[in-house]
Amino acid sequence: MAAPQVLFYQQLGRALSEARRSRKISQEALAAVCGLSRASIVNIERGRQPLSALTLVHWCSAVNVRVEEVLPPLVGSPSDDIEQQLADLKPQSREWVKRVAALDPEKAAES
Repeated sequence: MAAPQVLFYQQLGRALSEARRSRKISQEALAAVCGLSRASIVNIERGRQPLSALTLVHWCSAVNVRVEEVLPPLVGSPSDDIEQQLADLKPQSREWVKRVAALDPEKAAES
């Protein structure tokens, strides 16, 4: 299963590509507006290259779409990733990590 970050950029790339194509804007023209190469546009649309918030705003402005319209929902959460990593530990080690990582410093000191 792909990491949430990878899925996020793949979904964002598809939405950006669809928005660009629906406005009949070429990758070359969009690249010029965003100050990127055509290769970067291709990579962003395929979800292989993250983009800055500023580039996202330029892109959306160029294709006349609101940023909120292309942002995908978050897939998973950081806590899900942590739970998956903790699942690989022995139960005693897992509990120790949870105590040490607790927000309450007194609980961490008890370890």
